[in-house]
Amino acid sequence: MGRGGGAFSTDRTNLAKDLWEKKRAPLIFASGIDDAPSMVSQLQDKGVPRQALDGENCSLTTAENALFSAAVLQPRGIKKIILVTDYPHMWRSLLVFRANGFEVIPRSTPLPSYLGTQASFILKLSEYGGLLTYTFRGILSSTPAEAELDSPGLAKAVQAAQAYGKEQLPSVKP
Repeated sequence: MGRGGGAFSTDRTNLAKDLWEKKRAPLIFASGIDDAPSMVSQLQDKGVPRQALDGENCSLTTAENALFSAAVLQPRGIKKIILVTDYPHMWRSLLVFRANGFEVIPRSTPLPSYLGTQASFILKLSEYGGLLTYTFRGILSSTPAEAELDSPGLAKAVQAAQAYGKEQLPSVKP
């Protein structure tokens, strides 16, 4: 779960809570530097117990969301996820999470109604641009971590994501 605040996070936390209540998602994993702490707090306010929540608060992009989520979850044996995001963002998110070794079950939320037609169109258009950018940069390949780890600070960020997953939020056994 990620993608910013407001109605984006409200719709996502509502869907995540619903999946948890229906026992479809025993663990809710929030991702994103600003999103993870906020969404975890929202979910706790909605009655989801802390032991059912985890996350990483280091990622700045969708590619980093997937990479850091993999760094935290896959060592625990979690490779199958329900990916919650808005429908324009789903295609790129699904492809990048798959490229990072996850089996992905997509669950989309609608765009917030306050965006209006023009803003919704611009958001959808930017997602197509993001998809093209990720394709050309090799982020959607089967080894995105290799393509991205040339970045000097990324290896440290992966370690920080792993530490956040272990220290800040309780570990939940799969």
